[in-house]
Amino acid sequence: MQLDQRSIRLLQEIISLPGASIGDLERKLRLSRRQIQYDLDKINGWLNEKNLPPVQYDRQQGFRVDPSVANQAAELQTPRSKEVYILTDQERARFVLLLLLAKKEHLSLLHISSALQVSRNTALNDIKKANRLAGEYGIQLRYSRSEGYFLNGLEWNRRRLLASLIRSCLSRENGEWLLSQPLGDDVERVQMVQRELERIENQLQICYTDERLAELAYEIVYTVIRIQTGNRLSWPVDGWQEVVSTAEYGAMENLFHLLKWEEKEFPEERAYFALQLLATNMADAGDDEPDPHRQQWLDLSFRMIEEFEKHACVELKEKEKLARQIFQHLRPAYFRVKFGLELKNPLCGLIMKEHSELHHLVKKAMEPFVRRVGRPVSDDEMAYVTMHFGSWLRRQGMELASWPKAVVVCPKGVAISKMLFIKLKEMFPDLLFLDSLSVREFYKSPFSYDIVFSTVFVRTEAMLFIVNPIIDKEEEQRIYREVMQVLYGFSLTEPDVPALVELIGQYADIRDADGLAGALRRHFKNRFKKGWMRKETDKPVLDELITEETVQLADEVADWQEAVRLAAQPLLENGSVEPSYVEAMIRSIQETGPYVVITPKVAIPHARPEEGVNILSMSLLRLKQSVLFGDKKPVHLVIVLAATDGESHLRALAQLTELLSSEENIDRLIQCEEKAEIMKLIHHYSKGETFK
Repeated sequence: MQLDQRSIRLLQEIISLPGASIGDLERKLRLSRRQIQYDLDKINGWLNEKNLPPVQYDRQQGFRVDPSVANQAAELQTPRSKEVYILTDQERARFVLLLLLAKKEHLSLLHISSALQVSRNTALNDIKKANRLAGEYGIQLRYSRSEGYFLNGLEWNRRRLLASLIRSCLSRENGEWLLSQPLGDDVERVQMVQRELERIENQLQICYTDERLAELAYEIVYTVIRIQTGNRLSWPVDGWQEVVSTAEYGAMENLFHLLKWEEKEFPEERAYFALQLLATNMADAGDDEPDPHRQQWLDLSFRMIEEFEKHACVELKEKEKLARQIFQHLRPAYFRVKFGLELKNPLCGLIMKEHSELHHLVKKAMEPFVRRVGRPVSDDEMAYVTMHFGSWLRRQGMELASWPKAVVVCPKGVAISKMLFIKLKEMFPDLLFLDSLSVREFYKSPFSYDIVFSTVFVRTEAMLFIVNPIIDKEEEQRIYREVMQVLYGFSLTEPDVPALVELIGQYADIRDADGLAGALRRHFKNRFKKGWMRKETDKPVLDELITEETVQLADEVADWQEAVRLAAQPLLENGSVEPSYVEAMIRSIQETGPYVVITPKVAIPHARPEEGVNILSMSLLRLKQSVLFGDKKPVHLVIVLAATDGESHLRALAQLTELLSSEENIDRLIQCEEKAEIMKLIHHYSKGETFK
């Protein structure tokens, strides 16, 4: 058994700090209590193999180790020094920009080449690459004899560049080293700022994601250096006083005190720090009653839900819970959109491609938000809201993708088009009406549809029904018969329910005539609908869980967190799991290490059923380029398991284990270029066969 670098570092810290508490180690090593306990178990297992006494701990005396353990630990290989870490070309370019953003004095080519530990020519090439990267944010890298190298451009754009660099660095294995080196002694402020941000979370009764808290801590420390070196901010748009009126602005008072700044000093900079909090998505908005500022966003969330229900012709349940989910995204989105802070959604392209109709309806529902912010809202932002609505629909068993989709084409003007659209929606409540379009809009429309109702002939591969602009009773019956004949194979008009009730009354006693009439109407309405939710068997086989719909092929991802989120996306889309389950899987790996890597190149992330599993399900993501889970654990196959109990998944898991027991099979899966190739292997092992 060998100890990994984190465990070695923990053991060395325990030896060098006799009597240290778990809290001391949490703060010094920036590990969670569960991570420390996980590593301690590994350390004691290693010590047992060496016939050495285990590390002891009690609350009064802290950690204690036997002298023999210290002697053995001295022979361990010290974790690789980060100072000799070899940077890639892109990392060196980012490092140059970080040096410039944190510079306090003249920065020459000699300084840069020395910091990078490369030749002058290599440093010059890195500076050129850094200049191209900065150019994406309207910043130019310049040189003068008096100042050395510096960044020229608006301070607002420099800070946008800084935020992007920090996000990029923290997604990499040595990201914290990249960010820490340019800070020098100021790096000690990072933990202080992070602790203050955690205190602000408690004060505001909200919870930010761990990743975003780490990013914010570095952003603030770098920004403090910029302020102290005279790089003051000029806000790009009016309205920053809106930030001043928020609780987040007030919460910055203690941070300013820690920085030894006066309360009224740098009000625009204090507003900038508050804006970073306001623009940050929340992991949890808390359960307490919102203040008036937050209540307006909850009210807006309810209006969006009402708009969605109107356009999608659905009735959503538990709207208060959905409104709180949307609120957690909506309020930060407002400040991002208003002040031009970017947020990339890695799933935006997939959502717009595979859920274009739902995305279109969400765009309509977001019109109250667009009016409120007064600026265009990107598809990246809207796609997050689409995910919320899509997840909620699947949770209710209302998968819009299975509904027949219709558009209305009418060149007669807005008023007539609207009347026709409303009338047809009333006539066919089981169709999903996407929009009312002019002829020109129809030919340019980006979404797909099954049925077209048009007042004029149009070229289309969908089913076309020609209708009059004004629908009278006779026209209504004609359209109804034609549509029912095409869709359901019969051309009867709606059953005469009152006549049926009267007929039944001749042969049976009816205690509730109105109730019977309602039941009959629901029966005739629902008999032609398809079921939306898959029924699971007691112990399904592997290919009943991993299907073409839950298999994805991708070239690469930025980090293991993105790999888990992308792998779980099909299960989110079909309602098998909730977003909370995805976050629970990621949190579990962060806290207990990469235990999910069950064999080389394969990870099976999972969490507890109560953390968001709706239906027993599995999904598979194949990556051409491996992604690291922990230290030195490259993974190509990410297989998400969502179990509902301790038994129902075991048959499929046994078949999967058999499949993955062969390195040849794993390599075959990695090399597959089509989903059908992967499913061929899955099908064979689902039958208990070996693949020839």
